[in-house]
Amino acid sequence: MKRIIAILLVFSNIFLQGCFSYRDINKLLFATAVIVDVDNSNNPVLYVEAYKGVREESNQKDRLVFKGTGKTLLESLKNINLSSSSEVNYEQTKAIIFTEKAANIGLDRFIDMFEREQQFIMRADFCIFEGTGDELLSIKIPDEKFLGIFVYDLIQNVNTSSSAIKLTLNDLLNERLMRDKTAVASFIQYNRRDTENKIFLNGGAVINKDKYVSRLSAEEAKGYNFLANKVSKGVIQISNPQDINKLITLEILSSKTKTKVEYVNGTIYLTKKIKTVCTIGESQGRFYGNKDQINNLNVLAGEEINKIVSSVFSKFQKNNLDIFDIGNDVYIKYPNLNLENIILNTELKTEIDVEIINSADIIS
Repeated sequence: MKRIIAILLVFSNIFLQGCFSYRDINKLLFATAVIVDVDNSNNPVLYVEAYKGVREESNQKDRLVFKGTGKTLLESLKNINLSSSSEVNYEQTKAIIFTEKAANIGLDRFIDMFEREQQFIMRADFCIFEGTGDELLSIKIPDEKFLGIFVYDLIQNVNTSSSAIKLTLNDLLNERLMRDKTAVASFIQYNRRDTENKIFLNGGAVINKDKYVSRLSAEEAKGYNFLANKVSKGVIQISNPQDINKLITLEILSSKTKTKVEYVNGTIYLTKKIKTVCTIGESQGRFYGNKDQINNLNVLAGEEINKIVSSVFSKFQKNNLDIFDIGNDVYIKYPNLNLENIILNTELKTEIDVEIINSADIIS
């Protein structure tokens, strides 16, 4: 028995050596955000927002910002240590943000480091920012000291908005291996005219073959999310049939999209079955209706969903950008099919079922 206990103690000691001690943490800086930009020569400029692991005097964490340059992103990362008395650890990174300029040049010049460097976690959010790294880090956020944590919290609100986009580093790396090599990332903007320069999410950024090529507006992002089965909450606005100049807002309680693909004589027939459950969240003006009138609202909501999904599909079909992973769905069902420009040869069919429940305005 004593021998067994001794063996367990030895193994416990071995495994616990991999954990951070208090003294180790006190010597580390933990990154919350990593921003990739480029200079006028298109060389990488890396910004890192971090905080010190432990402060003896206070529990408050000070925000530290570092800037590294070099011919490669890894060199820029290593050069940051030349300006820091403590080692920067990237295991707590919340957001990896590329500027538009860096994304336009091409992710393939920079993304490899994030895949090879073991400290970067795959669940970190990946975003595109419209400005420069200096601009982003100079923005003062009133309710959060750390940019990385603020961006992370913004993106987590994807569950409450049908127009928000979420893409993790792991998602991006997986999409780079797909046939279409197309991904949609969160797009970050900020209001330069606002006294507080607030940053906000606005639709999505389309990445094709490692380059930033297009944008989705907030409305287009909603249509994309419906087609991609990424809607769980949000709102739909329709005209109030009892007061045509006013609106009814339906709150989405749940939504599920099923996909079916069929290949017939050179054409891909893509069927999206969308089942959405809503309740009346707000009515401008009065709305009282029996079941028939509620069913009319169901139809109006279905038509609204069909309009936004058809619009976003048409836009990206014309641009030959398969942001909907049609190529992957086709490959899974028809692995031996060799068809180029799949989205150009695709016809979209929607079957939309909207159900309004739990409404106080329903009169039986």
